[in-house]
Amino acid sequence: KDIEVSADESFALIADSGNHVIRRVDLTTFEVTTVAGDGTRGYSDSAVGTSAKLNSPAGVGIHVDGSYAFISDTGNYCIRKMDMTSFAVSSYVGKCTTSGAADGSGTNARFRGPTEISFRDGTSTSAKIAYVSDGPAHNVRRVVWETGAVDPFAGMPDTPGYVNNGGTSARFTSPGGFHHYSSNSEVYLADTGNHAIRRLLSNRVVGGFVGANPASAGYVDATGTSAKFDSPTNICGTATDLYALDEGNHRIRKIVKSTGVVTTFAGSGVAGYVDGP
Repeated sequence: KDIEVSADESFALIADSGNHVIRRVDLTTFEVTTVAGDGTRGYSDSAVGTSAKLNSPAGVGIHVDGSYAFISDTGNYCIRKMDMTSFAVSSYVGKCTTSGAADGSGTNARFRGPTEISFRDGTSTSAKIAYVSDGPAHNVRRVVWETGAVDPFAGMPDTPGYVNNGGTSARFTSPGGFHHYSSNSEVYLADTGNHAIRRLLSNRVVGGFVGANPASAGYVDATGTSAKFDSPTNICGTATDLYALDEGNHRIRKIVKSTGVVTTFAGSGVAGYVDGP
């Protein structure tokens, strides 16, 4: 479901949702190892490596210094913390195995099914946060990673829709993956159920960026809201460009941040497996 590259680009972590594990890829040798989960659906706390149990993990975020990672343990309704030296996995925020939509600290918080997670680091404690998209709850939560405090960032819990506004007055439908580039305060979100890419500012204001409004699935390369997507599930990028996984169209789309121009980067629109230009 998700892949995250370490800040030094030495390794990547993959949330292998269907196998209920987290995989590590050495980006020099391309060796793949399982670092968390035993391959069966379940829950266990304070276990190490393949002795741990996960349930359909959909997202993973690596801290900037590479010392630990957060795991969106979707089927267990919580965020897990994994030490990157010992690979010990422990519960961090949310009450694992208990679904809900409540703010709070640590296990007092509740999630419906956290899907993606993205770190944003700053120079002060208040800026060192992670964003979590709680897809089944249709909102985005903010986690202060040093304290485990969870609060609302954008969208109203359990209220789907498409509204550009501030904080809980905004609306999403089954939000998916994020992209945050560390040199600015903008976060880009794949709003899967609305077939759009949204932009979130640090002051919690949500705007439409690219994709039809009102939301409608389709396939059109164009600029801004004239473009069309079909269920984009994740997004990554650089300082200048974004790359969206347009799952329903079986394509990777490229978006120029400065202009909102959307083009097709890879894929023919037909499901399959073919290497090529």
